[in-house]
Amino acid sequence: MSAAVELRTLSLSAVERAPGTSASASPEFDLLVACCTGTWGHAEGSRIRRLLCSPLDWNKLLSLAEHHGLVPSLFQSLAGFSHLVPAQNFAALRLRCQQNACRALWFTQELDRILDRMQCAGIEVLAHKGPALASLLYGDVAQRQFNDLDLLVRTRDAKAAKAILASLGYQRDTDFNSAEERALLNSGYEQVFHSPHGKNLLELQWRILPRFYAVDFDMEKLFARSKEVQLADRSCRMLSPEDLLLALCVHAAKHGWTQLSWLRDITQLVRNRGLDWGYIAKETVHLGIRRIVAINLAVCSSLFRRSALRAVPSTPVLCASDGQENAVAEDILTALRAGMVRETESLAYFRWTMHLRERWRDRARFLWRLSSTPSIGEWRAVKLPAPLFPLYRLVRGFRLANKFAHGM
Repeated sequence: MSAAVELRTLSLSAVERAPGTSASASPEFDLLVACCTGTWGHAEGSRIRRLLCSPLDWNKLLSLAEHHGLVPSLFQSLAGFSHLVPAQNFAALRLRCQQNACRALWFTQELDRILDRMQCAGIEVLAHKGPALASLLYGDVAQRQFNDLDLLVRTRDAKAAKAILASLGYQRDTDFNSAEERALLNSGYEQVFHSPHGKNLLELQWRILPRFYAVDFDMEKLFARSKEVQLADRSCRMLSPEDLLLALCVHAAKHGWTQLSWLRDITQLVRNRGLDWGYIAKETVHLGIRRIVAINLAVCSSLFRRSALRAVPSTPVLCASDGQENAVAEDILTALRAGMVRETESLAYFRWTMHLRERWRDRARFLWRLSSTPSIGEWRAVKLPAPLFPLYRLVRGFRLANKFAHGM
């Protein structure tokens, strides 16, 4: 089997249909896409009107909007057509939008509180996604859905940052001993925190992706290139627009391109920011993610019309330049429209992720790190004394072999 055919075959083998979705495209999904493009000034009014006049399952539409993180976009677009929306359904949509706004404002206030304490302690933090991304892309923290805060710190500052979060009432989702803590900083990429307001409300990250994905962003360079953005009454720093585009692309790929909002964010960033495409092209090659970025742009172009990405240069480095990449983009669209979700712990997913990389050496590094990097699962499955901690690599290999032998 050729590499092209194999990658396309793998592209749909690691997915399953989300509950309540059908196998074919739906007017509800098409309406969400139209609402995304409608906010960019395209002549989508007639399309939205036509879809609103067709039979719609409003419970399904609201469910899809929540799943795809597009409740604010849907409400904003339908506000001008409220006479075509059943009153009770428009009221339900308005309520969800208000709830999202309240949640976004709370997270913004919480981010401000955390950044103040980090700044006083001399810890440089990048606000990643969350309210900072909403403000940058849409000018309003309530115009994007998010359910947690993501903070980027340098590895050397992670311990001090965790202590500050604890002083602010955040609790780690898992406690580690000293050996596990060192291993987590070396090979992991984040720790999740709870607060009295709920679980999984904050992710403290010191890498863009888990190390085993073998996409090694230079964190020092990311911090050096970071830009200051305005967020409510304060300024904060976040990734430069170019680095942000790359981070959003690998994040979407990591999760199997299963949410429209991620693709909308990428398209909005491309449209509204003056990006340095020379730098982006160079970094995609350096990081070995040219194929991932090209597939992202191809999917966005197919969903939201080519004119939405007219700022992207037509170069082989940045565009899907062969039948293989275009075929994978089409399969991703098929899965997205059918409401598929990726089984991110399956053998098929790991094979598919490996084949998303265009260089054999990156595939080899991914496979080696995946098989040899112990994680929380190994530390919890077997308790080894500190002197035997390196043996967790063997535990990792045995556990993966057992999972794969039983089909995960």
